[in-house]
Amino acid sequence: MLQSKFCNRYRDIISSIHQLSKINAPSIVDAIDDDTVDYFVVARPTPSDLVIYPKPQKALPTVEQDFFWAPLADVERKKFYAAIPRNSGMDYEPPEENIKLSGDNKRTDAMLYDIQYRLSAVTRPLDYFMHEAIRDGGAVSAEKLSVFINSIRVLLADVASNITQQRIKLSYKASGVPSDPPEMVSSSKKPLMDIQQMLEVKAAANTLQRATKNVQQRRPRFNATRTFPSIPFQPSVNQNVQAEPQQIQQQRQHKSAPTG
Repeated sequence: MLQSKFCNRYRDIISSIHQLSKINAPSIVDAIDDDTVDYFVVARPTPSDLVIYPKPQKALPTVEQDFFWAPLADVERKKFYAAIPRNSGMDYEPPEENIKLSGDNKRTDAMLYDIQYRLSAVTRPLDYFMHEAIRDGGAVSAEKLSVFINSIRVLLADVASNITQQRIKLSYKASGVPSDPPEMVSSSKKPLMDIQQMLEVKAAANTLQRATKNVQQRRPRFNATRTFPSIPFQPSVNQNVQAEPQQIQQQRQHKSAPTG
């Protein structure tokens, strides 16, 4: 009895559906003959904007940040990753290149590898949020939801900002700019030396070297040795006397002696 009533009710519903379909959906022939209605042009839904009011603005402070210029420092990124557990069932390491590449291609591959690694890290808060939802029986507080959404926005903004930085580097290289492109965020690692200071010292040394070279070129040159006119050698009287034989000297002294 109950089964019979159910079958009759089911047939009534099917009959009603067929009748409604005949009323609302005319045949193709009727649609072609009807010039007042164009059933083949379907209007698209108009786009709409979400105006941020105070409550979501307070819950999502990351909305006010520039999505493409909000990179994370290395220390902040490591702290962010350390605060969220890894999913043991997922491999976060992108596949490595196993063929030898040239310098430019190797740098491009390293850039894309880094982007893939950062994208894989975005899945960590997703997995952890699902774990918390299951543990709490599906009840998620507004505070946890706010932390989750802000975490996703921060990680995605970091990836987008990294792509912005790589685009800047490619633009500098394509334009032939000799200097290094500006970094959006300073590295957390302390450098061995200040590159800017080293360049300034080197530039000052080159300037001093050029100035010294110019002064030396303008200075008049002198011969290292001075020449003097030659003077004929004239021996003195004593030298002449010493040069004479001793016998001649005695004869000369005898002649010059006074006679008594």
